[in-house]
Amino acid sequence: MKQKDLNTRCEHMRCERDVNTRKMTGGGHRSEPQASRSENLNTATGIPDSGEDFLPVIIGTDLNAYYMARCFHDAYSIRPLVLGKQASLFTSYSSILDLQIIGDLWDEKLLVSTLISTAEKLHARYDKLLLVATNDFYVRLVVNNADVLSRHYLFNYVSSEVLDCVQIKSNFYELCRNHHIDIPDTVLLNVGESASIPKDMPRFPIIVKPANGDMYYRHHFDGQKKVYRLENAEELKETVRVIAESGYSDALICQEFIPGDDTYLYDMVVYVDCLGSTRAVSFAQVLLQEHAPTAIGNLTALVSRSDPEYMDKLTAFAEDVGFRGFGNFDIKFDSRDGTYKLLELNVRQGRSSYYMTAQGSNMATLLVDDLVKNKSKDVVNAAVLHDEPVLFSIVPLMLVLWYARKFRLILEVLRLKLSGRAVNPLRNPKETSFKRLGRRVIRHIKYYQKYVLNTW
Repeated sequence: MKQKDLNTRCEHMRCERDVNTRKMTGGGHRSEPQASRSENLNTATGIPDSGEDFLPVIIGTDLNAYYMARCFHDAYSIRPLVLGKQASLFTSYSSILDLQIIGDLWDEKLLVSTLISTAEKLHARYDKLLLVATNDFYVRLVVNNADVLSRHYLFNYVSSEVLDCVQIKSNFYELCRNHHIDIPDTVLLNVGESASIPKDMPRFPIIVKPANGDMYYRHHFDGQKKVYRLENAEELKETVRVIAESGYSDALICQEFIPGDDTYLYDMVVYVDCLGSTRAVSFAQVLLQEHAPTAIGNLTALVSRSDPEYMDKLTAFAEDVGFRGFGNFDIKFDSRDGTYKLLELNVRQGRSSYYMTAQGSNMATLLVDDLVKNKSKDVVNAAVLHDEPVLFSIVPLMLVLWYARKFRLILEVLRLKLSGRAVNPLRNPKETSFKRLGRRVIRHIKYYQKYVLNTW
């Protein structure tokens, strides 16, 4: 699809909302109750039966997968089934989920066949299965195979057209311009063409990232980074050369570097129901992000904030382009002109989005009320714009205090910690494995080393 046609398509997504809603939520393919049921045991997984008529199936094994599993377990005493390509500290040895590792799960055909065969087994006990993806790659595979998967699962994701508008960054920034959403000064650099610097290139230093993350991560190379901060034209040319040699052939996004440390970053989480109405919004100031080259952008500590005007603006933007499900906005405050600049919109809950649950909107409950209990059609009130004070952190308190730097932020962090308003989804009293506890303690200690060795 050509760029002009794709942008036009994005602008008309709202008109096709009802059609896409039915397709992407599996609204017409819900399984009927079966006569023969196991009353006390999930025979497909061998885990205790919660008594609910639905089961979440989560794809992925990272922190995102764990806290989503915790949300379901806390709200419904359910142990979700978690499927992943490889084991991770976050979901291994857990008492609140059932983990299955499938080595080639990134293969699209294998993923789809695995999900279908899993559903066929689980439907012997559960009327409804909720499908939850935890990274962009899995979301793409679910959306690509929505017609088949919606016969077995309930899920709430964007259409393939909206996915291309949002996930491919060159399309996304054009969409932002058309909706008057402030973004950093941005130009496109085509890797397949000459690496000569465009005349309208922002002043150095600049931020460089792939326009097509899916393609980029399929071409691994030494020194590969999630985001590049480049100081001059020579660094830019060398970076383009290395990326091109890896086989990546799409565009690169070159943006001005907005001054400011991690505390100038902001995060916003929304949930848009299957009918296209926003149900909950949370907003937060980042205190600390990962500094390792492959993990820049993964937030490790943040404190909740409230800016109703900006929250409403981004919420309206999401609804207008036909967004569905959880969305995670990455934002940076530009002190030069006093405005927020939107960096990215993830088509899923983010790695740190658990703070929405801590503020009172359990993320599992939002999904269940929408897809399982069909409450969306009966809800007429406006979205909940959360303003409850919460500190989210998965790193040691001393690291948060050190990098917060500003005295008022340090005092706020201490106040929230001492008043019991600090949350870490990994600190779960329902976890009983000593091996899991030991590994978490070791990881906690290693965070000091990670931040000493990596600067951003």
